[in-house]
Amino acid sequence: MGLSLLELVVEGQYSQLREVLGSQGEELGQVDREGNTALHLAIEGGQYNMAVLLLNKGSPLEARNGQGLNPLQVTPSLPPSL
Repeated sequence: MGLSLLELVVEGQYSQLREVLGSQGEELGQVDREGNTALHLAIEGGQYNMAVLLLNKGSPLEARNGQGLNPLQVTPSLPPSL
């Protein structure tokens, strides 16, 4: 058995994620134990190409994790300019 949708995002496996989303119609609403969807994880991990792919496939932008945050609210802060 292959990796789950969430595992592919966490491990940065873009090509495999694209293949899985194209062939299996993988469930975009899967969540981890903190309630994060694949889109939460992609954005939080700075995997923006994956985030775009997930959004294009219909990943819910309004989904809230266990802390009540949507994917845009978990965007990492950029470091201050020097």
